[in-house]
Amino acid sequence: MRIHSQICEGKSYLACALAHKAGLEGFHAGDHQFPRLLEELMVARADGRYLKILHALQKLDVLVLDEFGLATLD
Repeated sequence: MRIHSQICEGKSYLACALAHKAGLEGFHAGDHQFPRLLEELMVARADGRYLKILHALQKLDVLVLDEFGLATLD
């Protein structure tokens, strides 16, 4: 699901509320700020944690990626 609107209209709040509800329903949910996640993945590639992080993300049923539009993909 993609939530899109103007700034300060509650997108992050809504996404986290949906992830929280999913957790209450028994699903595995997580949330990350996308720019930080990209940075963590780049560091993890260098220090050997890359596959561990990807495996942890793969286990999630619901993944909230906040601030997606602020990151640049190279």
